Amino acid sequence: MRTFHLADEFHDQAAEQALLAAVLADSDLARHLAIYLSPDLFPLENGVATRICGGEYPSEVVGTWVPAKDPASTLKKLQDLARRRELATLQQQIGEVLYNPDRPVQDAAALIEQWRSAAKATPVRMVSAAGSDLAADVLRESESRFARRKAEGSAVMGIRTGIPRLDALMNGFCPGLHVLGGAPGAGKTTLALQMAMQAASSGVPALYLTYENTPANLVLKAICAEADIAPLDVERGFGKPETLSAAAATLKPALDKVAFVEGTLRLSTGAIRALAEDWRTRHNAPRILIIVDYLQRAAHQGGYELLRQNVSRLAAELREISSALSSPVLALASQNRSGGDYGKGGGSANLDSLKESGDLEYGADSVMFLRANKSRTLSEPFRAIEIALVKNRFGPLGAVPLVYRADVGELYEDENQSTHTIKWLEDSVV
Repeated sequence: MRTFHLADEFHDQAAEQALLAAVLADSDLARHLAIYLSPDLFPLENGVATRICGGEYPSEVVGTWVPAKDPASTLKKLQDLARRRELATLQQQIGEVLYNPDRPVQDAAALIEQWRSAAKATPVRMVSAAGSDLAADVLRESESRFARRKAEGSAVMGIRTGIPRLDALMNGFCPGLHVLGGAPGAGKTTLALQMAMQAASSGVPALYLTYENTPANLVLKAICAEADIAPLDVERGFGKPETLSAAAATLKPALDKVAFVEGTLRLSTGAIRALAEDWRTRHNAPRILIIVDYLQRAAHQGGYELLRQNVSRLAAELREISSALSSPVLALASQNRSGGDYGKGGGSANLDSLKESGDLEYGADSVMFLRANKSRTLSEPFRAIEIALVKNRFGPLGAVPLVYRADVGELYEDENQSTHTIKWLEDSVV
């Protein structure tokens, strides 16, 4: 197998030493450049750079280094070299794939997509509240929301979920990463599709990334829910065309604002962001709702053997997309069998039950679970379930009782039951 070492050609040890010496000689410069410095800019002086980036000032090891006369230009040069090393490394990896007959050419394409995704990541930026109008902006936004609430007579919130009591808990979908977990067959896709249609009905475009169902199947589910017909009956030829056509006509304004994307191994987060930006621009909308159905399947593109790390990275990148577009991301997630406890017919609301979750429970802004509610009894085809909000950066926790009609694919609040507190949740987890 051929190996390549192209990245070794893009170094400048004198420039590395000069910039580090300049930082050590000027504390004001060190503070100014702190956000831009990282050890990867200094491959030949990585030990010293790591100490400096960590807040240490090892002046004793750089006594003979001459500080850079123009630190900004030297930094720009090192950043350019780092970028060249990244591209050279990518070229090395692609070359090793192309010259290895035992590796499929798709591996090279996957490397390119991963690089594109990383290249499109939201850049790091620092905002000083003292040195900017940030506080004034916050006050103006607060004043605007106060006036809007008085004019409309209702609370100002994010994108409504279609479940009023859930909206009351989390204030709708605000920008951030929201996770919806549950056992297989719990109704995650049904609820996510309803939320997409709810957003579109209110004028907010939705981008639905599906890794399990086809776009045609999801549209059929939406039409069947509106027509109160089971998709299985349509598949068997019992769906009356006039009834389905009437339902489709009713849903058309909302369906025109929902874009379905079939997930593949080639769909990178960079591509997801581009699709989301395009869909938002087409509708001239300030925000959209992005749905990923579901997280673990989407994370497979990085390699099955690294699934846990891939899930963590994907979640972080989805959160960056949310921040960049000021749009919430709803990611569906499966539960592991033991932690989810769904083998016993219940399903838990435990954060650590998220399958291959990595740091998902920490990085998400809200986490919800769909689970059976054994304290209520309903006759088929109605099922007593609940949506448990177990993490919420935007407000309180709690659980909302729902009714699930799995036959036609519809979930709605059980108005005969009250919202439960998180204490009730802890006491009742199966």
